[in-house]
Amino acid sequence: MCRWVIVLVASCVLGWAQKPSLTIDAGHPGAKISPSLYGIFFEEINHSGDGGLYAELIRNRSFEEQTTEAWSLRTSGVAKARMSLDQTHPLNDHNKAALRVEIQAATSGAQVAILNEGFWGIGVRKGEKYNVVLYARSSEFPGQLEARIESGDGKVYAAQKIGDVGSEWKRYTAVLESSDSDPRAQ
Repeated sequence: MCRWVIVLVASCVLGWAQKPSLTIDAGHPGAKISPSLYGIFFEEINHSGDGGLYAELIRNRSFEEQTTEAWSLRTSGVAKARMSLDQTHPLNDHNKAALRVEIQAATSGAQVAILNEGFWGIGVRKGEKYNVVLYARSSEFPGQLEARIESGDGKVYAAQKIGDVGSEWKRYTAVLESSDSDPRAQ
């Protein structure tokens, strides 16, 4: 079965006397095409796939770009930290890079946060629920991880503690319900 989709874009200029028309004669098909020939074309412009058709909100989520693009580090209180990509102990054969966060110094109450900007911001809606899935491991981190949705200036829309981090990779999940709408959350 063959289905045809025809898109016609017509532009009208003042002064044209005729209306455009399109006639399709389905009784006279064109050239024969091999049934084993398949093709697809998808032009990725401005993240129309990732962040567009693809429902993922996190940009460069598994560091497939081999950079920390879209990720940033924020510290509050008296804390000193740095982040980099690490390929020495991958999660699996498909996720060969991980984000390494080294906390060099922190006082009580200090926080170190890793932020993702999404695709020109992460659009969230008040009352909507967002699933968080991440994998983490640590050699010596004594605290808990917390997943958040927040504004660019740090207003927290949703937060949930998601567990202690051990020395082996572990899957962590959370469901965050946003308390406000924001087209540029992180």
